[in-house]
Amino acid sequence: MRTVSVQKTKLEENTQKDRMFSVINWLSAVDVSCDLDAALAVRIEDAGSGSWILQNEKIKKWADPPDSLIPLLWLHGIPGAGKTVLASLIVDHCMRTTSVPVLYFFCKHLDKMRDNFMNMAKAMLVQILGQNKDLLPYLYHSCISSGQATLTSPQLCKELLEVALKSLPKSYIIVDGLDECSIAERKMIVSILTSTIGDSSPGSLRGLFISQDENDIRRLLQQASSIRISENDNKEDIRKFSDLWAQRIQDKFELAQENADYISTAVLNGAEGMFLFAKLVMTNLYGQISRSELSKELHPEQFPKGLDQAYERVVNCILNNPIIAEREIARKLLSWVVCAKRALNWHEIQGAVSIDLSERSVNLDERRLRVHAKDVCGSLLEVQLGGRVELVHRTARPYLVQHESFNVAQEERKMALLCLHYLAFECFDNDLPEDSVQEYMLDGYYAFQDYAGLHWVDHLESLVNRSEIDSDGLTDAMDDFMMMRYGDNTEWNAHQQKLRKGNGMLVDASFRDLNRELINATRIKRSKNEGLAALGEIGEAISKARQTIEQPRDAKSQESDMVKEGFQLQISATVTWKDMRDRTAVLKMDATECGLGLAQKRN
Repeated sequence: MRTVSVQKTKLEENTQKDRMFSVINWLSAVDVSCDLDAALAVRIEDAGSGSWILQNEKIKKWADPPDSLIPLLWLHGIPGAGKTVLASLIVDHCMRTTSVPVLYFFCKHLDKMRDNFMNMAKAMLVQILGQNKDLLPYLYHSCISSGQATLTSPQLCKELLEVALKSLPKSYIIVDGLDECSIAERKMIVSILTSTIGDSSPGSLRGLFISQDENDIRRLLQQASSIRISENDNKEDIRKFSDLWAQRIQDKFELAQENADYISTAVLNGAEGMFLFAKLVMTNLYGQISRSELSKELHPEQFPKGLDQAYERVVNCILNNPIIAEREIARKLLSWVVCAKRALNWHEIQGAVSIDLSERSVNLDERRLRVHAKDVCGSLLEVQLGGRVELVHRTARPYLVQHESFNVAQEERKMALLCLHYLAFECFDNDLPEDSVQEYMLDGYYAFQDYAGLHWVDHLESLVNRSEIDSDGLTDAMDDFMMMRYGDNTEWNAHQQKLRKGNGMLVDASFRDLNRELINATRIKRSKNEGLAALGEIGEAISKARQTIEQPRDAKSQESDMVKEGFQLQISATVTWKDMRDRTAVLKMDATECGLGLAQKRN
C-alpha cells in the first residue's frame, strides 16, 4: 500500500509539473528578474545611491503593510533622472523587508515584450503563480480552453490578471517606465490596475507607477498621491558619482586636485538632476586619449549643455576614432541597434558580423569581434545581464536617427539584404541531413536565425514608402529568397504570376510593387498559422536546430548536459513564430563564450 501511495504522489507531482510547464509556455512571459538585476547593478559602485527615496514619507506609508492611506502612488521626473534605478531600489526594499508579494514590470520603449499591457500582464501572472500555486488549476483550465499555443487575447489576459491579483491577500504592484508605452497601452495598464486595486479591500493591493510627467498619465493618475523627483533630490547622488569619476580621470591623466574638483563641479552643475548627463559626460572625458584632448573637452565653449550636446560629444568621439576598423564597426553596431525590430543579443550580433555574404558562410573564428560593444561604442550602448544590447537611454535613438552620419533608410536596406541573403544559405535547406544541421549548429551558423527568420519582412516593410532607397540588389534578393524558401506559398505564387512574363522573367514591376506583394504574401501565410510552418522552410530549419540542441549526439558537445537542462523549457516554449517575435532570441548561440557556437543558457 505504501508503494502505491508513493507512486500516486509522484504521479500527482509529475502532473503538477506538466501543468505548470504548459501554463508557463502558454504565457510566454519575459523574465523580469533580468531587468531588475540590470537596474540594481547600476548601484554597485555606490550602494547608497538612491536611498533617499526610501526616506520619502509617501513611499514609507505606501510600503508599510499595516498602513492603507496611500494605495496608489505616482513617482515622476525628467528624462535621465534615474527613475528605473529608483524603481528597482523600491522593489528590492519591499522584497527584503516584508513577506508581501511584490509584482513588478519594467516597460521599455519599442520593445514588443515590454511596451504593452499584454506582456506586462503575462509577466505578472507568472510572478503571481510563483507566489500562489493554488492558482495553477484555474490557469491550466484557461490554457486548455483557449485553444491557443500562446495567450493572445487581451480580454482573457485582463480577466486572468484580475482574478490572479484578487487571489493574493496583499500585494505590491510596481510598474516602471509607463511613459515608454504608447498612449493607448498606458491607458489600458493604468485603468485595469487601478480599477482592480480600487475594488480590493483597503490596503490589500497597492500600486506604484513610475514615469515622466506626461499629461495623459497625469490625468489617468489624478486620484493617486504623487512624488516629483526634483533636481535637489538626487543632487547628492550625482555629486558622489561625479567625484568618483573625477578621481578616475585625475588618476589617468595625472591631474592636480583643483582640476579634478573643477571637473566634478562642472558635471554636477550641468547635470541639472540628470544622472544620464553625468554618465555620458564623465565616460566621454575619461575616454580621451591625452591631457590635451581632455583640456579641449573641458573648455567652457566646448563643454556640453544638455543631453543633445552630451550625445554629440560621445558620437563625435566614436566617429573620429583614428582606428578605422573600430570606427566602422561602431557605426555598424549603432545602426543595427537603432534599426533592430527588437533588442539584439550580443551572441546575435557576433553571429551577424560573422556572416560572409560573398562566401555564403558564417566564419566565427575569423570574423567575430575581439572587442566588446562598449569598447567601441562607449557609453551609448549597454549590454544587460543576459546579453541584451540596448542604447543607454530611449533619448539616444531619436538623436542618432537625426544625426547626419546615420541614414536609417539605408541601414534598413542593409539589414533586409543581410537577412535575405543569410536565409538563403545552405544551412536552411529543407532536405539537410541531421548530421549537417548539427555541424552547422556547432559552427554557429544559427546564431542569427531567430532574428533574421522573423524580421526580414519587417525591414522590407520599412522601405515601402521610401522613394530615396536604392533598390539595386534588393529585387533579385527578394525574388531568389522567396523562390528558394517559400516555393509552396500559394499566395506568393499567385502574386508572382502577375509580375512575370511567359518566360518566367520578372516584368517591369517596381521594387515597391514587388515589396508590397512579398509582404502581403508573407503576412497572409503567417495569419493562417501560429506554428513555425508559417515561416516556410526557415521555420523547419529552426525546428531542426532546436531539436539538435535538445538532443545533442556529437562528442564535440562537451556542454551538452548543461545545454539540454538550460534549454529544454525555452525550446519547447518557442513553438510559434509569435513567440519568436515576442521573446528575445530564444535560441541562444554565443560564439564568444563557447568558441563553437554552442547554445548557452541566457535569460
